[in-house]
Amino acid sequence: MFLNPHSQFTSKKSNHPCWHKNSKVLIQYPPYVAGKVGTVCDREVLCDGKPSDRWLIQVDSEDILVSLTPQEFELLRENT
Repeated sequence: MFLNPHSQFTSKKSNHPCWHKNSKVLIQYPPYVAGKVGTVCDREVLCDGKPSDRWLIQVDSEDILVSLTPQEFELLRENT
């Protein structure tokens, strides 16, 4: 099952989505990695030290690191 980061599954303490480092996600865009599973590495930080709205995602099946907006990937529900 997939979770939309903009749905009710956000932290109650903030508007941040519930993904975190090492969360598994399904990449939707760009086309060359769409449909692949990735791992959240961290939030991208701008050169002025401020966090951007993009996330660094390591594509699991390839040696590729992509910078994606939350609209470009979906959180995979973790098995508990």
